[in-house]
Amino acid sequence: MKKTYTLKRELTLLMILASACTLLFVCAAVFYVFFSFFFQKTQEDIEYVLRNTSQQYEAHMQFIEDSVIAIRHNTVLDDFFQNADYDLDEIEPQLSYSMELFSERNMVERQLPFVTGIYLFNNSDDCIYEHYYATTLASEREQKRKYESLQQEFKGTQDQYACLSDEDEMNIFFRIYDDSMEEKGTGIVQISHGAVQEVLKAAEDYKGGCWAVLDKNNRLLTSMEENQLVNKLQASESDWSGTKDLDGTKVIGYGNPCGFGVRTAICVSYNNIFSILRPTLFIMLVLFVVVLVIAFL
Repeated sequence: MKKTYTLKRELTLLMILASACTLLFVCAAVFYVFFSFFFQKTQEDIEYVLRNTSQQYEAHMQFIEDSVIAIRHNTVLDDFFQNADYDLDEIEPQLSYSMELFSERNMVERQLPFVTGIYLFNNSDDCIYEHYYATTLASEREQKRKYESLQQEFKGTQDQYACLSDEDEMNIFFRIYDDSMEEKGTGIVQISHGAVQEVLKAAEDYKGGCWAVLDKNNRLLTSMEENQLVNKLQASESDWSGTKDLDGTKVIGYGNPCGFGVRTAICVSYNNIFSILRPTLFIMLVLFVVVLVIAFL
């Protein structure tokens, strides 16, 4: 009888152990499947936010490209570029019509203008311009002299377009061609630093978030202030997405060429996935412990 009792006890313990192992295996498998699903989904959500943010910036750059095309094909403005007898009272409204600074496409969050001004020059260096914000006559003259000087520097290069940033704004220089692809003038577009920051600020909502706008030579035009990742983003390729190792720092990011030789690079720390999933993992762990307790009661 003693041997029978011992055998039953051993069989019972073996069955409990087998059940426990099976339960642990099933729970671990379920935990792994759920964790893998949420992990992938969270990474995709972060990538979507960064991609959408960068594409919003690209949409504003597309607005500039479309406006340049409209300027090129505007027959009234062509009198200005051909240096024919032109009437400023007719020419200047056409500039406003071609570069719609007050249009919805130029607005960021319906509050800030992305493009704040534009200057056009013909081959005789005559200048017309349009600003979003009203300025004094003295300020207009000072700005005009500044951009006339910058235009001369750009005109002396062979570049089709160029970018230059200062403390006030980011400037895009471009050449304007006629139907025969002969140069008939140049233009300069002013872009607000504040508007750029507003467009790309989504990265700042994440830990280790960083963004930068760079030109075709990887020179920094504007960026998130005081961030160690900026220099690493400068060294990254122009077109990339997903996870990336930036000189020892693992990030999730998106790099995107946006026209005129400009590219955006935006990234956040890879650890954001774990930070976002922490509450979910805690709930799953609690449920796992509850299942084990119920199973062995």
